[in-house]
Amino acid sequence: MTAHSTPAILFSFLTFFFGTVFAEEETNEGGAYQTSAAFAGKMFAFVGDAHKGNIVFSPFGVQHAVGIAGLGAAGKTLEDITHTMQLQSLEKEFPTIASIYAHGKDNSNESGNELINSSPVRQKVQVLIKKGVNVDGRFLAAIAGITGTDCEELEINSKILSSFPQENWEQSQLVIKNVLKFSGRWSSPFSSVYSLPFHLDKERTVQAIFMEDREQFFDVADFGDSYGFSLGFVQAEPSHPECVMLLIVPKERDGIVEIMKGIADECLPEWIAQILDADSPKSYRLFLPRFSIDTSLELKECLSSMGMKSAFDINADFSKLSIDPPLHITNVLQTAHIDVDEYGADASAETAVLVGAMGLRRPTTIRVDRPFVYSIYDKSNHQVLFIGRCDNPVTPGTLVPSDEQPKLSEYL
Repeated sequence: MTAHSTPAILFSFLTFFFGTVFAEEETNEGGAYQTSAAFAGKMFAFVGDAHKGNIVFSPFGVQHAVGIAGLGAAGKTLEDITHTMQLQSLEKEFPTIASIYAHGKDNSNESGNELINSSPVRQKVQVLIKKGVNVDGRFLAAIAGITGTDCEELEINSKILSSFPQENWEQSQLVIKNVLKFSGRWSSPFSSVYSLPFHLDKERTVQAIFMEDREQFFDVADFGDSYGFSLGFVQAEPSHPECVMLLIVPKERDGIVEIMKGIADECLPEWIAQILDADSPKSYRLFLPRFSIDTSLELKECLSSMGMKSAFDINADFSKLSIDPPLHITNVLQTAHIDVDEYGADASAETAVLVGAMGLRRPTTIRVDRPFVYSIYDKSNHQVLFIGRCDNPVTPGTLVPSDEQPKLSEYL
């Protein structure tokens, strides 16, 4: 594969963190993988269409938080939540999903710094209850048993919800919050940094900071109009999940549109499978742009369109959660962030479910200098942790270093 030389660089990117896993006696690994990728793809298609430009979000955070609310649902509301989460039985499957990263609880020392050798994937769950709301004790016990989480009473000025606008949650009777963090170091670090062009489309370019790895071995899967490959992260401990970043790059400079159409057509599970199943690694010279993205989303419309409209209706059945007052989900919020540089990737997402009353040769060059799709994937648990589209890797106001650029002939 030979990359074309390019005069500038811009890239817009959507990523999300999602994970599901099932006990072996309940389903096989393929079932877990298909469930995770299918849910991720459906969310990606909706969010990517509704929000232009760079995006990052975590479908796993959404599934986890909404799944907890689903434990308090019954009747059609429970059926709709189960279907939307791409599950067969929420009551049977969700306990395993909820505990998948229990070993990776957010381990920070008192100064807030992450502890050495902590799992690359960490999460924290909080169920906040407004004073005076009568929540079924069996619901709280089920959550505590699954997640090890104690429920806390919600104060309207609570710092716990500081990531979300107060007007969105101040009338809530109950809030389910999930915090998900990923931090991984490249197994093959990038060796050099250059200022190079990134193509927004066939005509427009921007100057961006590219990281170079002169020779890295990995598999490339060909999807026709695009190609995909994965980059590994260090697995510090055998008990830690094995995570990779998946990238899907169009062959044409304006090909991101076709990739998004493919995701809307539910091609993502097949694409991920092809990337992971490739077993003939070759040597490539890789150029990948640095990028940093922040996104805030309101997901009521997205989840309603995916099938759980009844959960947002004032007549929703959350009778296993509370009868007096009757409750329904008013919105699902998420803020997310990702940083990718020459050392690795760091990503985080906060999700809140608001419940209201009512061989030796010169390596071929791969230059990711046009909008592309990427993902961070947990190979151990068959989970799509993050996935995204990058249209522009340049943060507004970022100064691009004036390092000497490689000769154009090096890319031909």
